[in-house]
Amino acid sequence: MILVQLAQVASRQGRVDDALALIAEARPLLPSPGPAVLDAVAADALSRVWRWQEAIAPARACAERAPANSGAWVALARALGSTGDDLGALDAAARASSSHRATPTCCAPRPPRSQPCITPTPTPRSPPTTAPLARPRRRAPHLLRLRFVALRPRARAGPHARATSDRRPVTQGEVTTTRSRR
Repeated sequence: MILVQLAQVASRQGRVDDALALIAEARPLLPSPGPAVLDAVAADALSRVWRWQEAIAPARACAERAPANSGAWVALARALGSTGDDLGALDAAARASSSHRATPTCCAPRPPRSQPCITPTPTPRSPPTTAPLARPRRRAPHLLRLRFVALRPRARAGPHARATSDRRPVTQGEVTTTRSRR
């Protein structure tokens, strides 16, 4: 299997001939007909360099050996679609979708919930604490009042100084609550 991993590395580096040679070297070492990963690596190596016509045969062999593998059907659909066989690509994509749904963990129906996600139960209001380490209560947005104070911009000194009337005043906001009116 080290030869297969070396073939995957060669495939990702764009060395297709080296990848195919490593796969050919690994085939006699494995029992016949060999695992589907050999054809998957060969199809991947050929499709990475856009040799789509040559990638169809290993992609089809991989998809037929591992019919539950949706990635193999997607690789076949991509190779067929790139060569212009639209109906074959659509059929392979449909097989990929159906094999993906056939797995028990995917799209399995979930049991119904015993209670809704959000329960509209009101929470009792607690009186505010005056402890020094207590976290401040969050106030509802409609209870906040914004008071803006306009500040005068500082005049620049030096030869590039402009008049202060040319600049807009800077606004600084102060947030107070309606309960603590100042």
